[in-house]
Amino acid sequence: MSSENDAKRAYRNGDRLVMGMSIDDLMTLDPAEGYERTVSELLGNVYERLVRLDRDDLSRIKPEAAESWAISPDGLRFSFRLRPNLKFSSGNPVTADDVAWSFKRAVTFARGPAEILNELGLTPENVSERAVAEDEQTFRLTLNAAFAPSFVLNCLTSNAASIVDRKTVEQVCGADADAPTFGNNWLKRNTAGSGPFAVSDWCPGQAVALTRNEFSRQRTSLAVAEYRHIPDGATQLGLLLEGKIDVARSLDFQQLEIARQSGVCRVSAAPKGAILFISLNQRHPVLSKPQVIRAFKHLVDYETMQQQWLEGSGRVHQGFLPLGMLGSEDKTRFAYDPQEARRLLVEAGLGSGFQISMDVHQFPTVMGVASIFQKSLALVGVELTLLPDTGKSVLGKFRSRKHDLYCGRWGTDYWDPNSNAKAFLKNADNGSEKEAGILAWRNGWSAPELSRIADDALTISDPDLRAERYRLLQDEVVSTAPYIFIYQQVEYVATRDWFTTLSVGPTFGSNYLFDTVDA
Repeated sequence: MSSENDAKRAYRNGDRLVMGMSIDDLMTLDPAEGYERTVSELLGNVYERLVRLDRDDLSRIKPEAAESWAISPDGLRFSFRLRPNLKFSSGNPVTADDVAWSFKRAVTFARGPAEILNELGLTPENVSERAVAEDEQTFRLTLNAAFAPSFVLNCLTSNAASIVDRKTVEQVCGADADAPTFGNNWLKRNTAGSGPFAVSDWCPGQAVALTRNEFSRQRTSLAVAEYRHIPDGATQLGLLLEGKIDVARSLDFQQLEIARQSGVCRVSAAPKGAILFISLNQRHPVLSKPQVIRAFKHLVDYETMQQQWLEGSGRVHQGFLPLGMLGSEDKTRFAYDPQEARRLLVEAGLGSGFQISMDVHQFPTVMGVASIFQKSLALVGVELTLLPDTGKSVLGKFRSRKHDLYCGRWGTDYWDPNSNAKAFLKNADNGSEKEAGILAWRNGWSAPELSRIADDALTISDPDLRAERYRLLQDEVVSTAPYIFIYQQVEYVATRDWFTTLSVGPTFGSNYLFDTVDA
């Protein structure tokens, strides 16, 4: 990894970026396996997909590896024509066979990202027939239902739809390139994409480095981009002002103001599709009581949180759809009311209080929100123990449903309301024997009727009608589900004044270190 002198030289030369942020959630580089914050940003700069989100108009999708596409009259078949002369970082050409194989490996490997492609009707049993190369430059995708085209295309912007270099994986991995792992042991630590960068080095818990893909059609002035694990905002600020790093990603509002006033830094901001929430595990006998769920919703001191912790990181938002997404609303549904919370706990037979714990990612803003919530619970006799830990440890416990309460962020996987509706609602199998699941399963919560409404919304082509369905779903989920939605993230980035390459988008995967190339 780069030394301190390398970082200072980067400031003078402008071809090497050193960035400070928390990257302790990075567990894999495989696009068929990872979808947390850090890996999504890395994959968005390493892999191309057929299409990408238009960040200037979030209601539109733009071509990326595909130069065009066509939809059959019955809405079941999407045909994509690849751009000519695309190459992976290995120099191998990008073909429709690579696309088809990438879809097959994601679906058959069956980790978290596969659930996005499963929504399109792809399964391990049918993916070889439904995701196919018609010729070297044409990829055809056949769906199981006539979904809203915007939903389909948004799904194809996700990590799961990343195009992987089949030849390289087969050459490096041999027999391991086939089912069931499809080269995962190698792709966990290496990349094989056609985007503007490739991962060249990764020291878990310390740093990860990207180097420019000289074969990419995407333009970037950076030869190297290095992400250093520096979770503390004050440390980031000091290094930024000294010129030892070029970008700081975790500054609070006071630190951002110091950067603004320094004369050597700039600050930019963009709203994200990330929601901070607190969830209650419904496998817990106390937390599953409806009165407790509603009481806890009245114990969020939004005003104090906004004033003390959210400035410089987000804004209060009570909904699972981020503002700017189809069906989102800026609507207040619960007010801070300890008296009403106490009444509900008495009604539940818990007037004398109880003890509970909450797992928290040890990120300053999240910890600040959790501490204010802890104080509010104490007002009604609930003793909350905070269990801060690294992102990897907290997520591991959350994913195995071993938490009482959980406080963390959920970033949308693609810019369609189904991404978050699915995460917070869908739970077809609530059995403890299931290996993994997203938010509803992790919290032991099942709502079949709400899930059915969400499924029906997928086939509504009229955007106004579809938006209304999601607004109704949000009202019901915010009122009754075991989630407390706290705020929508606004990502602030402080950079040395020379640096202009990083541009921040609404999803983690749309934070780009390159100049995008349009059709």
